[in-house]
Amino acid sequence: MNSPSSAAASMMRELRAEVRQHLRSGRVIVAVDGTPGSGQAEAADALAAAFVEDGATVLRASASDFVEPGTTGHLDPDQLRRLLIEPFRAGSPSFSLAPTGEPATAPSDAVLIVDGDYLLGRDLRGMWNWSVWLEVHPTAAFARLAREGRGDADPAAESNASLRDAAAAYRRASNPSAAASALIENTDPDSPTRIFGDFC
Repeated sequence: MNSPSSAAASMMRELRAEVRQHLRSGRVIVAVDGTPGSGQAEAADALAAAFVEDGATVLRASASDFVEPGTTGHLDPDQLRRLLIEPFRAGSPSFSLAPTGEPATAPSDAVLIVDGDYLLGRDLRGMWNWSVWLEVHPTAAFARLAREGRGDADPAAESNASLRDAAAAYRRASNPSAAASALIENTDPDSPTRIFGDFC
């Protein structure tokens, strides 16, 4: 896990304070969402570091670990709910951060931060106590996807058509930016900025 820049760390401390303003006790589940290439994992790691800095017990999970067998990364929401979200929310002493991982434990006031694509879909958004939506310019998003071997660095490349179509369909169907607790412009992850007001 790379350490966040000072600007990113400052931003995440602000988000941590906002979470704590509304959720002072008990287990808390935070989602960090964005279309593919938005840098959700890195942002979630930075937010986790801010909570750890404040003395919280923090657990990290990635929705990409909960995929339907035989698919190319399609999230299995039932598995995510059954193995992780529901037992964690219920205060169970044991839950799974990944289907193949060892059972995890946490105190009654732990924070769980989950990163992934499409976490604020209408069928998933009820899982989270608080959420972040990341906005990223397509050039930066596809450059990140290319580095991860998930796409072409050229946003207009024909090979990226399915990614572009899926992201556009997600925005139309779910309006995730309107559902998020906080909106962050994350084109430069070392210098993220908060988006306020009505953003589409």
